[in-house]
Amino acid sequence: MALTGPNGAGKSTLLKCMNGLIRQWKGRVELNGKDLKKMRRKQIAQCMAYVPQTISTVFPFKVFDMVLQGRYPHQRFGYGQTDYEKAFHALRRMGIQDLAMRNLKAISGGQRQKVAIARAIAQEAEVLLLDEPTSSLDILHQLEVMELLKGLVSQKKISAVVTLHDLNLAARYADIVVMLDRGQIMASGDPGSVLTGETIASVYGVNVAVTRVEDRPHIVPLKPVRPTPL
Repeated sequence: MALTGPNGAGKSTLLKCMNGLIRQWKGRVELNGKDLKKMRRKQIAQCMAYVPQTISTVFPFKVFDMVLQGRYPHQRFGYGQTDYEKAFHALRRMGIQDLAMRNLKAISGGQRQKVAIARAIAQEAEVLLLDEPTSSLDILHQLEVMELLKGLVSQKKISAVVTLHDLNLAARYADIVVMLDRGQIMASGDPGSVLTGETIASVYGVNVAVTRVEDRPHIVPLKPVRPTPL
């Protein structure tokens, strides 16, 4: 599922509510039939892995140690051999095993984003929540990350909820697109039914041309609905 919408629409806030990082919501959030507010953080982390837009580099963590943290929800008496193997497997899956002993502060923002995703893979959760996972990546690595996520969902039968600004990535990879605006759901469904010229013009204030590429919508921005004052 891709969460789309303009800046300030509530995408990141919704994702944090789903993970229990923000708890001042109205209504009820359930995880496997349980009220999220009544669950401990470790219980939530056993089921859901959260990848923020950026990861902190305040402390001089090695890349491998950061990925190994994904195993914390499953440990009882410290990390074991299985945890180390799963962490390194996650690094290999992201193609960054050569960075394992590098300091987190010494790698690029795009590489740190891959480390965060590797940590989520090591966590082996049923649900992945990713906040703008492609924002720091070039076009090649954007496609690599989205292909990887699509493969994980398909192979492991898990779910992924991803916030995206790039409507074409949402159109290409999402099964369901939810378009938000000012905290409200404006449209929800398959990419073809949501990513229409009318909906995008209404929510984003931009006229677009919507074509089809490989039987998926492809959005070409044309001009603002209302001309920008000079």
